[in-house]
Amino acid sequence: MLGKMLNNIEKNAYEIFLQAKVSLRTHELIGAEALVRYNDDLEGMLTPDKFIPALEENNLIASLDLYVFEKVCQFIKSWPEKVTIAVNFSRQTLQELYLEDDLKNILERYGVQPDRIEVEITESSGCLENGTVQYMVRQLKALGLRISLDDFGASYNNLSMLVDIPFDQVKIDKGLVAKLEENENNRILVQSLLDMCHKMGFEIVAEGVETIGQERILTEYGCDIGQGYYYSKPIPLDVFIKKYLG
Repeated sequence: MLGKMLNNIEKNAYEIFLQAKVSLRTHELIGAEALVRYNDDLEGMLTPDKFIPALEENNLIASLDLYVFEKVCQFIKSWPEKVTIAVNFSRQTLQELYLEDDLKNILERYGVQPDRIEVEITESSGCLENGTVQYMVRQLKALGLRISLDDFGASYNNLSMLVDIPFDQVKIDKGLVAKLEENENNRILVQSLLDMCHKMGFEIVAEGVETIGQERILTEYGCDIGQGYYYSKPIPLDVFIKKYLG
């Protein structure tokens, strides 16, 4: 399977799609999340849920994560400095022995300022010991990378992660955003989470914004950044450049 994966990388079968992140205050583009797709010869463009599990099962996901990180470094160095790109690292990748060295070498190879890249860590990483996650995050921050806690609020088992781990950013889970217009208790919960995260000094992104009503509520509550289909679905790199940077 390793040989097949390396061959897929060689022929650019893994493609980078980008989903815009927008300032809720100014509506300007401030960044994007890099998402990978697999262009299968028979089935066409596949989303991560169709191929990531097999890579994780065979301990190959770190190779793909590093490939995406390197691709991001290749194109972001010529982009406006205000634009940051978020990448996703699996728990397996975070535990790689030489991850710090690999990332440092890639950053130096392309001359990219590390704080222009955000590494997203899912809330489910909390199934690792907090001390383990804390160590990994501090290693990445020592390189100058920004760290984001993804899917916050998807479960409520890991509030201690906010206390123990020095995140730069928190992404509110799309499941909470989806119910903003219809459920008062949900609005109370989201407003409380936003207040708490701001008091702790975190920048806040709302995932899954799909309507103007959701955007208005999030703006009223002081959320910093919106991401979701209301602004743009994930689009190929060349389309993103033409739409936002052309």
